[in-house]
Amino acid sequence: MHYGIFYNAQAGSGQAATVAKQLASQLKKHQHTSEYLVATSAKRAIQTVSQAVPALDCLVIIGGDGTLNVGLTGMLQAKHAIPLGVIPMGTVNNFAKRYQIPQDPNEAIDVIVTAANQRQVGIALVNDQQVVVSSLTVGHLATIANDVHQRDKQRWGRLIYLGKLIQHFGKRHLMKIRYQLDQQAPKVRTTRQALLTTTKSIGGLPYKRSVAGKMNLTIVGRWRWRQFELRQVRLLPVDKQTVTTRIDGDVGPKLPINIRYAPDWLTLLIP
Repeated sequence: MHYGIFYNAQAGSGQAATVAKQLASQLKKHQHTSEYLVATSAKRAIQTVSQAVPALDCLVIIGGDGTLNVGLTGMLQAKHAIPLGVIPMGTVNNFAKRYQIPQDPNEAIDVIVTAANQRQVGIALVNDQQVVVSSLTVGHLATIANDVHQRDKQRWGRLIYLGKLIQHFGKRHLMKIRYQLDQQAPKVRTTRQALLTTTKSIGGLPYKRSVAGKMNLTIVGRWRWRQFELRQVRLLPVDKQTVTTRIDGDVGPKLPINIRYAPDWLTLLIP
């Protein structure tokens, strides 16, 4: 079998590159071949993965939810789904934790090399052009996060978000968004924050209700919040507002957007 090993060479302190070499070595011992897939930007990385996927038997992604998003978006745009192996190396790793993929790189490598178990998993698609691995955020917090530059994150870490929050303090946080949930009639809802997840928990806390094969949408309004389980949603701005999103921790597209759940879209290597 021929494996593609995708990782973000710009992230962290080079640990992903070290783990990639360890994986390639182990694959070679098991009579498999591999190639490294790296790029200098998310856009070029998506293109690199998209072009490579048709010639691969399996794609391995080393990193957190953001890196998974880039790699799987490349697979989506290639229109050629192949089995996925994951070596978690992000800050949160919601996707890996959900499917009980080992957080230790050596144990995760063992799962990939043996490929003993596979599972079909669903994923959310935005405009059929980008995946949502874990979460999509709309509203004030997405605006603040998108206002943070990568170089500032590297220099100040999480403190930069506190600084941006102070800068935005006192500004108008409410917006009107038109939601069309599944096949229901569109409805304008006053929104402070909206969070869509593909998992059964929010911030590590389980939802009171969760339906298999559906996404969870939480809308925080002026005074209350509501939760929905759905397979498809369309979000449109009202009054020509510019409404930003954040997907899996990185900048996402502006509204309007269509999001749909694709069940069993991905074959995942699991313990």
